[in-house]
Amino acid sequence: MGWMRGLPTEVRLSAPDDLLSHEWPDGIVHVFHPTTGETHLLNAFPAAVVDATAGRSRRLPELVEEFADLLDSPQDQVRRWLDRAVLELEASELVRIETG
Repeated sequence: MGWMRGLPTEVRLSAPDDLLSHEWPDGIVHVFHPTTGETHLLNAFPAAVVDATAGRSRRLPELVEEFADLLDSPQDQVRRWLDRAVLELEASELVRIETG
């Protein structure tokens, strides 16, 4: 699974197929901020997204707030970007999407 390009960030979620490269530890999300050149690590992809191998989840509002603070970006912008990322992740069949 390649980079998913978003508004102010790039995110990659590790998946079982990626583990062969040993580049991305399972369940870790790397958030790259192109303006600062910094890479941030978040434990799991929170939101109503569950890492199928780690079984962790967080509510979407918590994730939006965390990303907005981390990236110094408006929450509505982060929410729109995450919505697109969630759809792409769901289509990859590498994660389960929990609703409710």
